[in-house]
Amino acid sequence: MHLGGYLKEKLTESISYSEFVKFGKAGRVVSVEEDLDEIVFEVKLEDGKSTKMYKANNMNDPNLVDKLEEWGGVEKYTAKSQKQSMAQYILLSWVIPIIFIAFLWNLLSRGMSKKMGGGMMDLGGGKVGTIYAEDWADVTFEDVAGQDEAKESLEEIVDFIKKILKNMQRLGQNFQREHY
Repeated sequence: MHLGGYLKEKLTESISYSEFVKFGKAGRVVSVEEDLDEIVFEVKLEDGKSTKMYKANNMNDPNLVDKLEEWGGVEKYTAKSQKQSMAQYILLSWVIPIIFIAFLWNLLSRGMSKKMGGGMMDLGGGKVGTIYAEDWADVTFEDVAGQDEAKESLEEIVDFIKKILKNMQRLGQNFQREHY
């Protein structure tokens, strides 16, 4: 009765509990595996040499073990319990999948960072985002004629960026002068 799960399932025929009892009373049941919801058992065929697997719904008969002893011929009886503790449930359904996902994320992010030239969370490191201004690009606000609203919007943006840079420097983030 040590077949693989899939193969065992395919070779097992479903019958009623009363037919299981009939096989038992006839002394043809060789082994029984009782689960919470079904009983899987092996029956001697008419030739007496070969066996066949059957399964029946478990009627939770409290006298099943006594019946098996009364019938005789049962070489092996196994009672399985599929009750899981809360720790097993949490471990199998939450912790292990989260660890697996974190492992995959780490693996993918390393591969992507090598292709992109830095880490995914590597902010400002290296020379990836460095912009070098040309000497001829020194345009001042006086050079922009008209467009007062555009000037005001641009001044607001520049002030906003300067405030952010000051706050970052205050928190300990150093920037090279060429970044701003």
